[in-house]
Amino acid sequence: MDQGIRNPALHLLVHGHVWLAFGAAAQTWLLQDLMDLGGWQAPVVAALVTFAGYTAMRMARAMDPAVQQAPIMEWTWAHRRALITAAVIAVIVVCAVALHRLFPLLRAFWPVALAVVLYAVPVRRAAGDAPGLRRAPLLKAFLIAGSWAWVTVGLPVVFKDGDAEQQGLGWLFAMQAAFFLAITLVFDLRDREHDRGKVLTWPHVLGDRLTRVLAVLLMLYPATVFGLLAYIGHAMSAMEGASAWPLDRVLAALGYLTAAVVVASSKAQRPALHYALVVDGLLLLVPLLYAIGRCV
Repeated sequence: MDQGIRNPALHLLVHGHVWLAFGAAAQTWLLQDLMDLGGWQAPVVAALVTFAGYTAMRMARAMDPAVQQAPIMEWTWAHRRALITAAVIAVIVVCAVALHRLFPLLRAFWPVALAVVLYAVPVRRAAGDAPGLRRAPLLKAFLIAGSWAWVTVGLPVVFKDGDAEQQGLGWLFAMQAAFFLAITLVFDLRDREHDRGKVLTWPHVLGDRLTRVLAVLLMLYPATVFGLLAYIGHAMSAMEGASAWPLDRVLAALGYLTAAVVVASSKAQRPALHYALVVDGLLLLVPLLYAIGRCV
């Protein structure tokens, strides 16, 4: 098993994609609130499809004997029956929750579903890694970041009340894409040596330092967006004589700045828990700070 993760509960949380599912729900709720929308369906569906999707992709890779000895693949293969059962239940629950929006959901997210299916094709080979889109040179980071951005921005729109078209989605998608691409580059940096000779990723082209610089710059984009939103809110408040700062946007900007620091300090030599809990935990950090600002 992974020498950096020994606690069974942490294995379930990390290797079972529960932590990522929480992050997907939190990110979807954040985008939903920024669109002035409400409801519980979009965050719940985000969590369930994330769990089911990552389980499917990980199971496809774990079927390849060439990678079954990796700690996370070993855990996945050992618990495959429970994971598959839970993923099937998750899909059934999604269908039940989204029954009244099933066709709009399929119409909006079939590209993401196709990407999940083709990410790692489940085949058994004597050597090499599972084929699929993840093997395409320099594509993996954009594929993952784009899919996450698409889901977190698109789900609130699918589940919104009324038929009016939602406006201003472009800047939200760009912000999410930059955020997720920064995180994905950090994970590519962690896996640089493992991926060498199997798939060409950006750290192979840019090197460790430039990859971290690019990831930090990408993370500063949403920090700047929320900083500007906070300044605009303060200016509008000053015009009304209150001169108050919108705490939710201020805390969100600080959250992205904290994420930029985490990204900058993420080197390949970091322990497994740094990536599994801290880096993936960035998905929860900003929504949590934003929610605190909304409640204060």
